[in-house]
Amino acid sequence: MSNQALIPRSVYIVREAINHCYSHPRILFPFISIAFIQLFVLEVLYFSPQYPLAKFFGPVIKRLMGEIYLHYPVNYIILPKLFNYAQVPIYLFLSNFLIGVAIALLWAINTNSTTSIKTAFKSVKPMYVHIVIAAFISFIVYFGLYSIYGTFLAKSFKMAGGGAHFLKSLLLNGAPYFTLFIGVIVTTLFAFVLPLIVIEKKGILTAFWMNFRDHMGSFPHVFLLVFLPTLCYLPILLLRNNINIIADTTFPEMRLILLIISILISVGIDTVVYISITIYYLLKKEQA
Repeated sequence: MSNQALIPRSVYIVREAINHCYSHPRILFPFISIAFIQLFVLEVLYFSPQYPLAKFFGPVIKRLMGEIYLHYPVNYIILPKLFNYAQVPIYLFLSNFLIGVAIALLWAINTNSTTSIKTAFKSVKPMYVHIVIAAFISFIVYFGLYSIYGTFLAKSFKMAGGGAHFLKSLLLNGAPYFTLFIGVIVTTLFAFVLPLIVIEKKGILTAFWMNFRDHMGSFPHVFLLVFLPTLCYLPILLLRNNINIIADTTFPEMRLILLIISILISVGIDTVVYISITIYYLLKKEQA
């Protein structure tokens, strides 16, 4: 497929994914559940320095970060970091499973089935272990790529000269954007693993093998399906990069507000991304 045809087709599939959200709102239930879980965890972390949660979280925060972070307004500074830590188990054990439920619902819609949300849960439940292992592998690859980036950053600080200063500034100031791009790459690499597990009922090894054997030729197309919706997260990164200035000139609670907004936007992006990937997978499946 030519580059000229690649972008319009990607935009068309992304638009179809958005249309599916309007015409089949039950697809949104798993993603709304992900947002609810994340907001609930954020709420727990927000109240962690206060009684009664402080009995458990207080000693942990005090030991790892210092007692000052248990008091207003400094407690807002560590809130994003604590939430990022909490994101890991959510991603590994809950988010991918719920995305699998959404894929099952989309598959049912594609086959004109009347599968309910409850039935979709039951159909995906036997594959839970495979989904969790797939999430672990994806996370390890993501962490590995991020470690490579960290290695380049560390080496740049040992270099001297004008070019080294530019490289350090680029790697340091561009860290959130590099991290976002790494996420796009990893999602693209393993794009069809979940559809293969959920729709085809393939085991983890077979799903990974078929993902790379049969679908790596679609990498440019899938990359655009992931990249285009992810661009919507750039304003959040710009705000987060300047959150210290924003919080100092407004009020400390802006850190919490920005976290809530970032959760909603990231879940919305994931909704469009994974529905787009599944639609594309189903189109390839029909053509085959």
